[in-house]
Amino acid sequence: LVATATKSMNNGERQISPNYQNIRADHKNRYEFAAQILSKLRVEKVLDLACGIGYGAKMIAQDTGADVVAIDIDDGAIAYANEFYSYQGVCFRKLDARELDFDADFDAVVSFETIEHVDFDKQLLSNFFQSLMPGGHFICSTPNQDIMPFDKKRFAYHIKHYTNAEMTGLLVSVGFDVVKVYKQADQKNGKVEPGEDGAFSIFVCQKPN
Repeated sequence: LVATATKSMNNGERQISPNYQNIRADHKNRYEFAAQILSKLRVEKVLDLACGIGYGAKMIAQDTGADVVAIDIDDGAIAYANEFYSYQGVCFRKLDARELDFDADFDAVVSFETIEHVDFDKQLLSNFFQSLMPGGHFICSTPNQDIMPFDKKRFAYHIKHYTNAEMTGLLVSVGFDVVKVYKQADQKNGKVEPGEDGAFSIFVCQKPN
């Protein structure tokens, strides 16, 4: 994603490994959680935005059988994804989030740890909304300002953190129904469970029919 901050292959914001074993647990758990939900929904086409090196897109494709369009703005990330995480049904593309031109093309959209990096948060969510079919689902995560307050020295590549109320308000403002909020209490384990008092919040949303 490109905005005031840049999420690149060189700044420590990405998980970089040619195998799942060395990807941090909290990152993998988000995708595993999303894949479980999307499997039950029997989705056929998924957008993964800010896919990084692609491990999550491959996980979703393997677990759901869906086709996955996985987008990132970084050339290096897309090259790495194609080398180590290519999979039948997954298409990796370089694209800026502000240039999404999909129109109700997807059953689901996932985007983890993305919105805190950009200065066009409402536009980003509007683009996700536009990309979804009516009734489609959106799953996203972001640091919880109430538990992990924004500190520019600690989070050099973030623009801001959101309280759950702020994030819910943004999601509703672009048209989403917020179905449920989940939490990850810590970065080391990163277990996803119901609740709103974790270091990271995960929002499961739906575009009305």
